[in-house]
Amino acid sequence: MTGRLSGIQDKIRLIHFINVLERSFRYPYSALSNEIYIAELISSRICHAWAALVGAIGNGMKLIEEY
Repeated sequence: MTGRLSGIQDKIRLIHFINVLERSFRYPYSALSNEIYIAELISSRICHAWAALVGAIGNGMKLIEEY
């Protein structure tokens, strides 16, 4: 499960990186870019928290199956 979870986290990081790059090209000197950047940070944090939660649930299910 650990390999699978790290793969999900890598995908989330890649998507976040691509979004930041796109934002920098779309809104180079806009006041809106700060709001978008903050929204991206918040959504990245939420996705990271969910990935950790899903991994913990998966590990718990695996333990239950073993015992």
